[in-house]
Amino acid sequence: MPGRRVIVISPRKSGTHLIQRLLTGLGYGVWGDLGAPASDLVRLSVRERLDVARLVMPETAVAELDYRQHRADFIRVTNRAWADLARIWSFRLGTAAMRPYWPLQQPGAVSSPAWTGPFSTTPPGVAWIYHRLDLAAADPAFLFEWHDTGEPAIILNVRDPRDALVSLVAFLAGEARHGSLLTPDSQVHGPAMAALPDMKARLAYAIRDPTLAFYEDYRSAIPLFAHPGVCRVSFEELVGPSGGGDPGRQAAAVERVAEFLRVTDRDPGAVARSLYDTGSFTFRAGQAGTWRAEFSAHLEEQFAQRHGDLLTGLGYT
Repeated sequence: MPGRRVIVISPRKSGTHLIQRLLTGLGYGVWGDLGAPASDLVRLSVRERLDVARLVMPETAVAELDYRQHRADFIRVTNRAWADLARIWSFRLGTAAMRPYWPLQQPGAVSSPAWTGPFSTTPPGVAWIYHRLDLAAADPAFLFEWHDTGEPAIILNVRDPRDALVSLVAFLAGEARHGSLLTPDSQVHGPAMAALPDMKARLAYAIRDPTLAFYEDYRSAIPLFAHPGVCRVSFEELVGPSGGGDPGRQAAAVERVAEFLRVTDRDPGAVARSLYDTGSFTFRAGQAGTWRAEFSAHLEEQFAQRHGDLLTGLGYT
């Protein structure tokens, strides 16, 4: 059974599919910045659906919900309530920009408990996975709750930013298995990358383009990386032997996360063996250390000059 409530921060191209499979292997449903099969998404009981509805809907509307007599309507309305709750928390955590008037356009939204209540009121068994937790944009109430109670559990998954950049550039240029135009920012960055003649030209462009959200993801991870209450894992650990990693490090990382989340009914070894998934929609190579073959000496120098803080801040020097 899932243990603590958990938020996972996994910057773009850091192996989010690996940490996603780890959490589903530990019994969690996932939600957030990811592409996951329906079987991995959050599944709420009737009672949990009612709890969610109470957080975002007027009491009179909740009182009208009847699972036995109007099951289809109950599922439809509570699905919408869950989507509203998830959207509210993406704003409160600073993982998404809030459209200024959205709360005012939702009946009762401004006074909804979801806007002011603690994270502990969210359903258990959910792994909220985001690319970034922006401390400057996060709700101070959430940060105080985390500081004062130690909950929710926060896991940070990182990867050598140079490897991650190679993966991102290849994805944007259309080299991933399912192409790149599935994400909004790729509608602009994708054609720009694809128009360049080769990988080195694309990397040179990416290194000097400050608008790539990739860099904000990794910079916002630095204080979490330093925080003693955050459980740190890495792509290099989780990828295992199929991605050029070590099976011992992989198993140890899975066991560390399971202990951190107080999950005791799963076999860490079996979970570790299930992580590597070439079916992920962003999958390309899934290997550690590929940047060494793609970076020229000049590109390595340019990256160090512009983004060396990422290497030192995340332990990759």
